[in-house]
Amino acid sequence: MNKFFKNNLIVPILWFCAKRVVKRHKPEVVAITGSLGKSTAKALIGEVLVAKFGKENVLVSEASYNTEIGIPLVVLGIHVPGNTHSITGWLGVVLAALKKSFTSSFPKYVVLEAGADKPGDIEFITKRIKPKIAVVTAVSKTHLSEFKTEKGVTEEKLKLVSTLPKEGVAILNADDKNVAKMADSIIARIITFGKSAKASVHLRNLHASRAGLHFEVREGETSQTFSNKNFIAPYNTYAFLAAISVGLAYGIGLDEMETALKSAKPLPGRMNPIAGIKGAEILDDSYNSSPKAAAEALGVLESLGKGKRKIAVLGQMNELGKASKKEHEALGKLAAKKADLLLTVGPDANEYLAKAAVLGGMKKTNMFEFADADLAGKKLKSIISPGDIILFKGSQNNVRLEKAVKEVMADPQKASELLCRQGEEWEN
Repeated sequence: MNKFFKNNLIVPILWFCAKRVVKRHKPEVVAITGSLGKSTAKALIGEVLVAKFGKENVLVSEASYNTEIGIPLVVLGIHVPGNTHSITGWLGVVLAALKKSFTSSFPKYVVLEAGADKPGDIEFITKRIKPKIAVVTAVSKTHLSEFKTEKGVTEEKLKLVSTLPKEGVAILNADDKNVAKMADSIIARIITFGKSAKASVHLRNLHASRAGLHFEVREGETSQTFSNKNFIAPYNTYAFLAAISVGLAYGIGLDEMETALKSAKPLPGRMNPIAGIKGAEILDDSYNSSPKAAAEALGVLESLGKGKRKIAVLGQMNELGKASKKEHEALGKLAAKKADLLLTVGPDANEYLAKAAVLGGMKKTNMFEFADADLAGKKLKSIISPGDIILFKGSQNNVRLEKAVKEVMADPQKASELLCRQGEEWEN
């Protein structure tokens, strides 16, 4: 599909139409970037703004449309065609975009993700859509095949906040050293969030369990307790803090945001608890994976799996370049400590992660290697016992662990509702 886009005018036309809409209606844009938690932060920011300003006044992308192709589609309110390789389908998208560019009404607030797969992606976006508020959630080892180092990833993410005007607002994770250092290059107002006592939005007294998240937020002399029964991973708190920081930038009270965020639910494939067959418990974190995210997910498996048999289904982590062997080996050694059974999917996971798990102390009889998610799901289906807790974590391309989740979920009829990548475009 990338080759298809490079050889035609679809992307320029989409951006022409999107920029026309933005120039005409002048919405306030909130843009989120980061190696972790972009989509969850985006969704929670949307919850806060919709509760305050009304659904008709806030546009939030439903899917992770965060690329040079995806962002104009978000602005124009258009989805990719069911068959993403269909020229006819994309011509329909172009016609819809041209029509949308003449729209007479548009939301006042737009919440966007800004992804970066390679150097220059963020700059491309900020030259066309200029945010008023920019959020950086975290920086870690992702897309190293393109960025080479974590420093390269940091420099790319920095472009989103360093280009903000003086009247803009930069929202930074104070607990991430790479993100915190960005403050030195920003002329806009800065709001920081995190556990650090220096953070503007200070997290305290965090409790994460099967009962959900419970934490306190202090901002200046004001504090508020937040609770949410649907999120179970402690690291999800950072997405809540990002949303709360955006709300504060708009003058929304902590008490109002507590009400807005109380019933929010995790997005499909982002540490979503799902009932499994035979009474097993699924931790569906299958949307994507990176070294830091996978390590944190294993931590959740260990924490919630006390007294249970813990099964980790770990797919290959893509786009790590020369660091792939080292990072998969490190994850394998960690998995040996956190899980009782291990299933791996994909060449690098089978070659490096699995072997490292054995060196880390896991018995070979407790390990299974697979070329694809379908085979992993069928094997898992045969070995699940009542009361097991199962983590699914892997990258998207050529891994797709949601296929294995579907094999062992108690109600596969709910796959379209609960799992990621279930649309027609993915089936095709």
